[in-house]
Amino acid sequence: MPKRSLPISEIQQKYYSSIAEEDFLKIVATDTISSNLQKDKLGKYAKWLLNMYKRKGLKLEDLYKAATYIAVFDKAAKMNKLIFIDLNRYKSLPAMYREIKPYMKAKSTTEKLRKIKANEAEKLYEDEAFVVIYPKTKAASRLYGKGTQWCTTGSQFQYYNKKGKLYIIIDKRTGKKYQFHRETESYMDEEDERISMNEDREPSILEKINATNGLFHYLITEFPYLLEDYFGYSHLKILKNNPAWENYCEIYYDGQVYYIVKENSYYALYNAHFEEIIGSPLCAEQIYVTPTNQPVVLKSNYTGICDLNTGAIRWGYKGIVDKEMDWMRREGMRIIY
Repeated sequence: MPKRSLPISEIQQKYYSSIAEEDFLKIVATDTISSNLQKDKLGKYAKWLLNMYKRKGLKLEDLYKAATYIAVFDKAAKMNKLIFIDLNRYKSLPAMYREIKPYMKAKSTTEKLRKIKANEAEKLYEDEAFVVIYPKTKAASRLYGKGTQWCTTGSQFQYYNKKGKLYIIIDKRTGKKYQFHRETESYMDEEDERISMNEDREPSILEKINATNGLFHYLITEFPYLLEDYFGYSHLKILKNNPAWENYCEIYYDGQVYYIVKENSYYALYNAHFEEIIGSPLCAEQIYVTPTNQPVVLKSNYTGICDLNTGAIRWGYKGIVDKEMDWMRREGMRIIY
């Protein structure tokens, strides 16, 4: 019949009675490779640690080191990287460390990178082509900014981070990296060159980085300026094809772009597809826009509010204002024409 294993408590009393029960359990718990307290299993690494402790060759305060050393030793032994795998040859933790030191560096570096990714950086967005990372520390900025020329991977990280989040955008298809910072309106490529518009505003910043639809919608939420940049680029070419438009004004309302256009003394309102929404009724002497980008037109003694959703103008006598017009006046307006 197979020999019955003794419970951990009996093993302690029979073989390690000189070690206090509390200390005994701490030492055994350090061996997560070959021991299991719940199953009354005492493994080879726990026995090695207990024997060292009995010889006063191990301090309880060093058990955290022992846990790391044992894990590295066990892995290296299984990969046949060690000359001596007999634990009895190692009379102390430093003796084992000297044997596993070449593998500790690799372990330490890998573990450090894992901790930075897990605790010092936040994944803000990801799709099939892009990932956006917010580095919370200089170490994370250095890790995700590796291969770039950004000053934020070094001494200037705190300067920018105090002002607001740094967004590191990584194109998983090409490995290219971009760094955006809302508060300073910085849009940089990996060579630390500003991604900016040329005189013709084309292509837009979002097109320059080849953003997917998902990334496009994420970034215009985080960086409203990019939406203006995109509209400016995508519509400018069409505007060039309308030389009769003497003046025009872009209005952004509820996520859409509209144009108030003056053409041969004729005013009209167009949508983003350059379809005329309102023609002659918009004929006005002056056009104002409220801070919320809603047009208000003045014609003779009449004032009208332009509803950009329906294209209708609600006219009201200039001297008698209703609540909505009164609210518009309190909010303040800026003149366009």
